[in-house]
Amino acid sequence: MRAMFMTKLKVGLVLLIVALLAAGGGLVVYQGAAAVQPDGRPRPQAQRADAPARREVPAAAIKHWAVAEAPLPRDRNQFGIGEEVDLWVDGKLWKQPGGAIVWHIQGGGTVLPLVGVNSRMTVDLSDREGELGIEAFHQPDEPPQAQTDVNLSRWLKEQLRDLPKRAPHSARIPPDGPKEYRPELWAVLRKLDGYRRGSRASLIEMDQLAGKLLQEFRDPVERGQIYYRLAHVHGQSGLHFPEKVRQYSRQALELPLQPEQRFTLYVYWGDAHRVGERSVPPAEKRRRAAVRYLEGLKLLLPYQLPEKAPELPTVHKLGAPMPRGDPADPIVIRQMQEYARQKEKHDKAWAALRRAEFIRGLLWQRAVLAGQIVSVYHNEPTARGEMRQMATAVLGDRAAVERLLAAVSSGKAWYRK
Repeated sequence: MRAMFMTKLKVGLVLLIVALLAAGGGLVVYQGAAAVQPDGRPRPQAQRADAPARREVPAAAIKHWAVAEAPLPRDRNQFGIGEEVDLWVDGKLWKQPGGAIVWHIQGGGTVLPLVGVNSRMTVDLSDREGELGIEAFHQPDEPPQAQTDVNLSRWLKEQLRDLPKRAPHSARIPPDGPKEYRPELWAVLRKLDGYRRGSRASLIEMDQLAGKLLQEFRDPVERGQIYYRLAHVHGQSGLHFPEKVRQYSRQALELPLQPEQRFTLYVYWGDAHRVGERSVPPAEKRRRAAVRYLEGLKLLLPYQLPEKAPELPTVHKLGAPMPRGDPADPIVIRQMQEYARQKEKHDKAWAALRRAEFIRGLLWQRAVLAGQIVSVYHNEPTARGEMRQMATAVLGDRAAVERLLAAVSSGKAWYRK
């Protein structure tokens, strides 16, 4: 009998990046729905936080589509490690008014954004075959309440004071790579990632461990990575405790982070406000989330990103190895000169590829942050003035404000099949 709720995927060894596959890469196989966890245990509803409030979206309504145009078909059932897969809930097959859709990947996959009708999954690096599952939940709002008048200017000042101070950071493209972390830190980060099992109990256990870990790591860079991982695990585990995502995101953002981590946390933080306390009116959730999304967009402005993503340049393998021999030999001298020219060309190609990949990543982050704002304001035309006031205060860039408002008005989101 076919189960109804979880879309199951299997991770194996094919596709994508050849170098990674040689070390053991993964593919995912789309198998339809299943009512068991990847380890074979039944998934009792009691394991889910907010069980009375959330409804699982039927698997038949969850659609997927590979981002890469090849190999075909794009709705195939096999995907390689690092491959991106767009996800969405088909409104023709399932639709609920109000509330929010929360995404969760069980197994080796990461999803961004966490909340919304559309999302995108990236298959994680894995050295063995495995299985992952895609789930979507609908979390309804409380019944409509009487709207209270809000002094938006005063409210906005309070919200901006709650944001982390904007630490100076370089808008260099590409950025300097992260420093080499100690093996002890890597061990801790892997241990924290092991709690990404989607259960409320595993998250509580992780939070209990977090205090002890933070006492052992005092370096700001290391603490930033720990707080980031805590927010990441909570976010990728179905937002059972949105208050923890907000807490850890704020703490991480006060510390040194890599640029892509910083922008991801603003998505997590905004998404966590959208599924926060059910007693909070939807309009208040919308405003709180929008301020966090806007702050993420603000930090992207100094990069002066292009309108469209650059093409990825081809990097050819460096030919012959460095010549050896008598450095005074004219033949060896010519070989060394040719090798130096080829190596310089190769190094420039690698630098161009790294730059293009970084820009494409930032464009994706911008698209997600702006798309989340579009998703909560497009169908609220009476709130456009509210959005203009918030965007003006946070972004401080007239052109960026007008572009965002045009997107809100048109409803053109970051993903459109």
